[in-house]
Amino acid sequence: MSKTKILLLLVFLFFTAKTVFANNLSKSLIITEVFPNPKGNDKNNEWIEIYNPTSQSIDLKDYTISSSSDKTKIKEKTIIENRQLLVLPDKIIPTLKNTSEKLTILSPENFEIDKIEYSESKENLSLSRINTLENNKIIQKIYWTDTSPGSKNPQFEKAYIKLKSGILIEKTPYIIAKKSDNKIVKILLDENKLNLTFLNKIIVPNLETSMTFKRINDENYELIDFTIINPEIQKTTNQKDFFPLIIKSCFLITGILSVYLIFKQKTIFSDLSGP
Repeated sequence: MSKTKILLLLVFLFFTAKTVFANNLSKSLIITEVFPNPKGNDKNNEWIEIYNPTSQSIDLKDYTISSSSDKTKIKEKTIIENRQLLVLPDKIIPTLKNTSEKLTILSPENFEIDKIEYSESKENLSLSRINTLENNKIIQKIYWTDTSPGSKNPQFEKAYIKLKSGILIEKTPYIIAKKSDNKIVKILLDENKLNLTFLNKIIVPNLETSMTFKRINDENYELIDFTIINPEIQKTTNQKDFFPLIIKSCFLITGILSVYLIFKQKTIFSDLSGP
């Protein structure tokens, strides 16, 4: 084999090995939770949580945590055990912005391992990767949730439901709904996470909607997100909102016509009486 062919083969093998190495790294660490906006002072209270899904422990020394405006290299031995979570505190991560932020983990060789980004944060909540049961499949999505540093993130469920009530008020507001499997459940509404003023306008009995909720127990859930799938009910709700405006508009038009007719009548009488 000629020297040229050997050289080309070595170059090919180098880049192939580099690609395989990068692909393996991309599966080695996962950013599972980010806490950028603590209540009160952000300094010394921000953190990120990462997960090692591999069968080997990983030393994070010389790994870099990069944000949209800064980056920090981990300088000390920091072991994350296999299939375990690790919380990286404020002192070894860059400052996290509350808006338009992108976080990336980079290997010592500067390969991108994982990233997570958000446009706007929510105070005292963390951005979490959540396994969501949808159509009998587990899909990983990102939500703002209660913090759970060092603990497994909650699992959510997305299902089609039909509401049996409007918003009911007790110690915690809630709604009664029937899931697609005909099971009747109580869905709690957290006033700190949801706009109840807005929900009061659209949550009505018989509303059909796709809801994402966190399971508390067999009978109780917490609402996370929803999408209206019955446009006729939304249309009816909007019509109710605009009904008083329509009445006011009718009165206004009637008033303008009345003034016009009176003015017209005076003009006719003036013409008949002459100069």
